[in-house]
Amino acid sequence: MLPLTVKAPADSLAVIDIGSNSARLVIYRREAGGQLRILGSARQSLGLVREVDRTRRLSTKAMATTIRALADFRSMVRAYGAPRLFAVATAAMREADNGHELISRARLELGLRIDLIDAGKEGYYGAMGGIRALPVKDGIVFDLGGGSVQVVPFQDRQPGIASSLPLGSLRLSEAFIRHDPPSKREVRTLRDYVQRTLDEVRLPRLKSNQVLVGVGGTIRNLAKVDARLLEFPIARVHGYRLSRDRLGKLVHLLCSKPIRSAKPLAGLSREREESIVGGALAIEAIADAVGGHDIVVSGHGVREGLGHSLAREELPSAETVRDAAVASLAARFNTCDPEWAKRRPEIAAKLQHALQPRAHPEIKTAVEQAAILVDIGRSVDFFDRYAHAAAMVMNTELDGFSHSQIVLLSTIIARARDEDADLHLVAPFLRGIEHAEIKRAAILLRLADDMVQRLPRKGPVAFECRVGRRDAHIVGHGLEGWTPHGIASRFEREFERRLIVRAPAAG
Repeated sequence: MLPLTVKAPADSLAVIDIGSNSARLVIYRREAGGQLRILGSARQSLGLVREVDRTRRLSTKAMATTIRALADFRSMVRAYGAPRLFAVATAAMREADNGHELISRARLELGLRIDLIDAGKEGYYGAMGGIRALPVKDGIVFDLGGGSVQVVPFQDRQPGIASSLPLGSLRLSEAFIRHDPPSKREVRTLRDYVQRTLDEVRLPRLKSNQVLVGVGGTIRNLAKVDARLLEFPIARVHGYRLSRDRLGKLVHLLCSKPIRSAKPLAGLSREREESIVGGALAIEAIADAVGGHDIVVSGHGVREGLGHSLAREELPSAETVRDAAVASLAARFNTCDPEWAKRRPEIAAKLQHALQPRAHPEIKTAVEQAAILVDIGRSVDFFDRYAHAAAMVMNTELDGFSHSQIVLLSTIIARARDEDADLHLVAPFLRGIEHAEIKRAAILLRLADDMVQRLPRKGPVAFECRVGRRDAHIVGHGLEGWTPHGIASRFEREFERRLIVRAPAAG
């Protein structure tokens, strides 16, 4: 067997985040457009905030556990060959009287420099990471960890000043919850404490055009539980919308049934069983305090915010993030022909301008994105490439997309080949977009994919699309021998015109 050498690219970086409940390592590759693609990840539960709240100090055992975790992280960073490593510590380390001792040990024993960031920086990084990969513009973001929560307003995608409160999930659960399920008195006492704490800071209220964004392991796990209960079709929780009503039902469920049972609650992480109740009650109170009708869940946070900040990058628009995400996904597959990935969207846009000029704006954007991504399915199988590409879109993380945009994009790709793909299954995600528009968009994607394989490869994309009352003519060099089997009948049915393909007249 030939030796295989894996080397991290020069633009890779590693970030260690030592939080109040756990420590995390993520190794990223920075891609074109600023995308941070995860190469490797590790997590270690620490529970540091427990000791800080009890004694204001980190015990010898806690320090040893942390140093051991950091040694493991260092080994992974070396194995991946990441040239840059950045480590930060947050609330528990800030509050521990001997937190600096642990920082010194990490430097002496491991050669690891840890930056003890203040609450303002923690809030900024969490907000920057949390909102960058979401299609949001104005609102409030909260980042709830094990020891504290940072609440940050943002406007035009730029974070404001953070309010830091001691309302972390593990801290609250340790202080107030003794039973499983918690008693009504425990829940009431915890809620009263959270409310008093929130009253002291008077958080801003959301306006009608603003959104509430949730960051951190607790909100992600709540979203995962809710998605499992609803049999949600998208596995990832990034971009998930958790309504206030559903949040209330989750809180009631967590407070009324034993969590540490033989049959655990579907979707609930075992590592969060001891802290989820306190975190859920805090999130519920924060949502009420700011007037949030639902929470847009972010899968990103401090680590991603730090990674982007190191590049001194201001938050780009959601559209820019989406474009970069599509380009990044396509570039991962050697089955994607860069020239076709450039020409196919041009063909699709020209067809759409002629045949579907009044399409919903989301449809127009999705068709061009689909025209870039359709070839990723070839990496699995040529004949079922549309189905595989649709599944990849549905199951990978695309920054800047809402769940409805992902479903629309995946559905158009799937229906390009399979007109029997059931639109009723995705109808709840696609409110405001008619099924007929999606069917036509899928046909145009299929036409663009067939045409890019026939039109001359060099020079500008040159063809004409002439639409009459009964016929639609596509005229271009390279199309003279093409008979669009499998698509002509669908075209006639959906566009109510015959599809006629031919080469330009001689002369």
